[in-house]
Amino acid sequence: TYGPGKQISALRVVIAIPPGLIPRLDCSPPLPPALLQAANRMPLGSILKTITYYKTAFWREHGFNGMIVNDGSLGPVTSGFDDCKPDGSHPALMGFIHTEWADRVAALSIEERQSLICQQYARMFGSDEALTPVDYAEKNWRDEKFSSGCTSVMGPLVLTRYARVLRQPTGVIHFCSTETATVWAGYMDGAIQSGQRAACEVLVALQRMSPAHATARLARPSPQIPHGVKRITTLEHLLPGPAAAAALLAIVVALVWGCRHAFLV
Repeated sequence: TYGPGKQISALRVVIAIPPGLIPRLDCSPPLPPALLQAANRMPLGSILKTITYYKTAFWREHGFNGMIVNDGSLGPVTSGFDDCKPDGSHPALMGFIHTEWADRVAALSIEERQSLICQQYARMFGSDEALTPVDYAEKNWRDEKFSSGCTSVMGPLVLTRYARVLRQPTGVIHFCSTETATVWAGYMDGAIQSGQRAACEVLVALQRMSPAHATARLARPSPQIPHGVKRITTLEHLLPGPAAAAALLAIVVALVWGCRHAFLV
């Protein structure tokens, strides 16, 4: 049922929403406790995506490629990239505003956010041209009803304990979202992979595809990966149980320490 008194009948249902929103669903019979436990442990992050358009790609003229990495001390944009079209037209800088900065700027007006971003670009690229954009656009995913944020955040042991639960069908319901992918979870690549998995599950359930055919189809390497290049497998397939979480935590700590050291020196 959706909306006031509207109903749809179907043999199978595919739900493609972030895991953090699954507990909001009113299902009968209720969803499995393990699935709800997993979803409650995957809150959505606070992220804004901004695009600032300029008359010229002044950063290129100053010898910069437009990539931005910032620990938060230089302004709200913590990561960003040159967003010009392949032919160099429509000069623009795309910038992400994460976590604490996202919370801080959410209460500001769009004009105030744009001003902060332009001031940051002027400092980072050493050019006052950054202060005079020709257009500006942004998306705050926290304002979206059916996402309420961007990129699910998983604490220790969540991946190793609950990753498979998130991908398991519940009765006639199949869940797919980028967070359930085994490759590039949280990105568009992961969203495509999870959609393909859910589609194969439905076809198998409706006896339109054999389980063996579905397994073989999902095991195919991406055509974008050149021949001879090994695919990187997720940690949950490489390490047993909590060891995966410990290894991932060690990698994150090393990267954070390395980045902070680079900024300090």
